[in-house]
Amino acid sequence: MTVVGRFKGRVKGWDVVNEALNDDGTMRNTQWFRIIGEDKTQQQYDHIAKAFEYAHKADPDAELYYNDYNLDTSRAKCDGAVAIVKHLQSRGLRIDGVGIQLHGGLTDPNTEDLEYAITMLAATGVKVMITELDIRTRTRGYRGVDISRVNRQSTEDPEAAAAETQKRLAEKYAEIFSVLLKHHKEISRVTFWGVYDTTSWIGGSPLLFDREYRPKHFFDVVVKTVQDYAGLQERIQ
Repeated sequence: MTVVGRFKGRVKGWDVVNEALNDDGTMRNTQWFRIIGEDKTQQQYDHIAKAFEYAHKADPDAELYYNDYNLDTSRAKCDGAVAIVKHLQSRGLRIDGVGIQLHGGLTDPNTEDLEYAITMLAATGVKVMITELDIRTRTRGYRGVDISRVNRQSTEDPEAAAAETQKRLAEKYAEIFSVLLKHHKEISRVTFWGVYDTTSWIGGSPLLFDREYRPKHFFDVVVKTVQDYAGLQERIQ
C-alpha cells in the first residue's frame, strides 16, 4: 500500500515478486517461504500469492509481473515459473507477465533452451518480457552489496576489447535477437540491463555502448538483424 498505492495510476506495471526460485525449480529458502510455506506443499506459493493480491488491491489497473534469472538456461526453473503462474491463475489472481532476465554469456543461452522458456511461459497466456539483457565477456567477479568493491570505471578484463571477443559478442547477440524476432508475437518488450559499459554491474563489455558512449560493432549487428527480419516479413506478405 505504501509503495504501489503511492504511485497508483502512474506506474504501468510492477515487478511484484523477484527471483523466488532455485535453478532446479524449487522455492528458494527465503524468510517468507520459511514462515509461510516450508514443509507445507499446499502453501508453498502463499507468500507469492499474497504479494500479487495486495499489489492488485493497491492499484487495480497496474500490470503485475514475476521476474527471474536463468529461466532461459534451466528448463526446470522455467517449469517452476510456469507453475507459479498457473497457481496464481487458479486462485483468480492477476498476473500479466513473466520477465526473463537473460544475463547471458558468450556461449549461453543456447537457442533451444531460450525458445523453450519463451514458448512455455507464453502458453500460460501471460506476456513474456526480456527484462535485464546483457552478455558477460568474462567470468563474473565480486557479487555482493558493497559498492566500494565494484569497479565500474575499468573493464577488469584485458580481453574485453579484443577483436575476437567483440566478434563473438556480436554473434551471440545476433543469435539471441534472431530467436526473439522469431517469437516477437509472444514477447512484449526487450530491456537492456544498462546502456553503456561503465554502468554495468558485471564489468567486461556486456552492453550496446562502450565506456566512451560509442556504439559497438554488435550494435550495428543487432540493428541489421532486426532490419533483415523486417524486410523478410515484408517479402513474405
